[in-house]
Amino acid sequence: MFKSPFAAGVITSISHPYFWLWWLTVGAGLVLMGLEISLVAAIIFLFGHLMADLSWYTLVSTAFSRGKSLMSEGTYQKILVGCGVFLMVFGVWFMTSQWLY
Repeated sequence: MFKSPFAAGVITSISHPYFWLWWLTVGAGLVLMGLEISLVAAIIFLFGHLMADLSWYTLVSTAFSRGKSLMSEGTYQKILVGCGVFLMVFGVWFMTSQWLY
């Protein structure tokens, strides 16, 4: 469908509902806080956020592509399952922690 991974990533990010949810809530609030300081502060925030995302996703994709070649397929699958279980447990904890306090 897509001719380049970059185009696929852009389309996936833009169509992801959490992207819009974050930018319409938390992101907008942070930009407005920056604008209270100055337009330059808001631009610095946006640029810094973009660079942080780019750095993080570059690190993750590089580690993912190179790390797979360092282990067997079975070990790789076990690590993926472990990460998935961790995320599910963390998600359940996050959702239920509001009732505990």
